[in-house]
Amino acid sequence: MLVPKESSVLAFFPTLNPREKNPRCSLSFRDDWQDRWTFAFIYYNNRFFGGTRNEYRLTRMTDFLRRRNAKPGDTIILTRDENDSYRITIERFAQEQPLGGIGTMVGDRVAGIPGRPQADAAEPSTARDQVRILDTWHTGGLRGTGSHDFEVSDAFVPEGRSVLLGAKPRCAGPLYRFPVFGLLALGVCAVTLGISRRALDELVALAGAKLPSGSSRNLASRPVVQRQVGEAEAALRSARAYVYGAVDAAWQIASRGESLPLETRADLRLAAVNAAWSAARAVDLAYHAAGGTSVYDASPLSRCFRDIHVATQHIMVAQPIFEVVGRVTLGLPTERGSL
Repeated sequence: MLVPKESSVLAFFPTLNPREKNPRCSLSFRDDWQDRWTFAFIYYNNRFFGGTRNEYRLTRMTDFLRRRNAKPGDTIILTRDENDSYRITIERFAQEQPLGGIGTMVGDRVAGIPGRPQADAAEPSTARDQVRILDTWHTGGLRGTGSHDFEVSDAFVPEGRSVLLGAKPRCAGPLYRFPVFGLLALGVCAVTLGISRRALDELVALAGAKLPSGSSRNLASRPVVQRQVGEAEAALRSARAYVYGAVDAAWQIASRGESLPLETRADLRLAAVNAAWSAARAVDLAYHAAGGTSVYDASPLSRCFRDIHVATQHIMVAQPIFEVVGRVTLGLPTERGSL
């Protein structure tokens, strides 16, 4: 990133020695997700050493720009507080903007297909230049997913560029005999298990180092924290084991070339929703065990807390799934497509 040579702009950065060839320094920035990034501030002054360049740049930003999905037209905002701590923020170009580049976008809306009953649910695939991204993903957690809404108007979607949900698979193999919603739910619950694991690892590291106010012993020495860690580990590991067991049972049936029965489909969904909510309980235990440390944005536990409670609201692992599975267990009529 080119840095203007105005004195007011250069005053933002540390002073570099112009007598050195291409002097530089490393700067640590924190972003809106509380992740740290190390950039290099360089004065390319080789014009005075037999070369041609005479400019200031902030470099090594490629990984940040890619991971934060920066687009042409976005504004990079750099700030520095009274403690000389640096922050970096991306201000998006517009709330509604066309998605550039090539390729396709896959929708998640119910769409009608010519020659098909309107009740069929389909995922249409449209060209990227027919799509507008609506900048709506301003959330408490999981901000980095960029799960914005998008809009397609008056676009014709040929039948060959859509997928009927629940249609007969075109590929052979056990994986393709799994229900679509079951696979989606397993993907979501895997995220929650990972968040929970991170939270517990952070708590264990913190507990060994933190001395609570008024105490001469570290946090790990407190019996209540020991109990919370034990309960959280049990919640996480048992949930993960249930997921593995449900997937293995379904895989054995699918490997025999058989369709998954309703009870097995229900078990996959139950394992996933249980994993998500058990992971949330484990994160809550870790968050409270850490005390005041966890309320600060700089704490990974704060981010885990926010992320997990956004993840549990995903439709694939939301609490109504317990009701659907309960109907199957009780022998009540249940729509197979809902599983």
